[in-house]
Amino acid sequence: MPACKIDEKLVEILRASLDIGKARFYSIYKKTRMPLATAWRKVKQAAALDLLCADCGFYEVTERGLIAMASLGDPAALALLARMYGSSEDAVMLYLERVCEKFADILSLPVSSLADTIRLFNVPELRQFKGTPAEPLAARLFLSYCSACAVSIDGNMYVFGHGNVIAARCNLCGGERYELFPDCGRLAEIFSKLERVFIKRPR
Repeated sequence: MPACKIDEKLVEILRASLDIGKARFYSIYKKTRMPLATAWRKVKQAAALDLLCADCGFYEVTERGLIAMASLGDPAALALLARMYGSSEDAVMLYLERVCEKFADILSLPVSSLADTIRLFNVPELRQFKGTPAEPLAARLFLSYCSACAVSIDGNMYVFGHGNVIAARCNLCGGERYELFPDCGRLAEIFSKLERVFIKRPR
């Protein structure tokens, strides 16, 4: 997995914070091998980069911080993100691997959540996730990002574009599934229902 580029001392601060959870600076410092002044400087830098959240003297890793750590393969960060997005750790790792292939300097990206990262890919680039363990996660993220233009039909959700379904949350074939560019034998049925919903026929 190609790791994104992150300062080693920032990683040490984030790993210490992940290990102990929400804590004061001194507790984080004691979990590191840094001099006190260096640890304080790096905690402040992490907070400025939105990797740590400062709340009344307590610090906690943000979702952006989890993304940074998960991109390095940190098991705790991967597990937390997987739980947050109803996915598997393998799927999150593969998804972030593709993000890092595209943007090595993950800290320069204007994202605060995993859902934000899907907009880094244009529609054709989403095909790289098709048929991989990361497909359901990428489809879920895309549906969330495009929720304003998603269409709900009979409890299912679709995002249409280029004359096709780009992403779907669908239970037509038994059980809820998240898919990208679904190759489904019932697409004609879906488009027929779409037509009935949006096209008013003359009386």
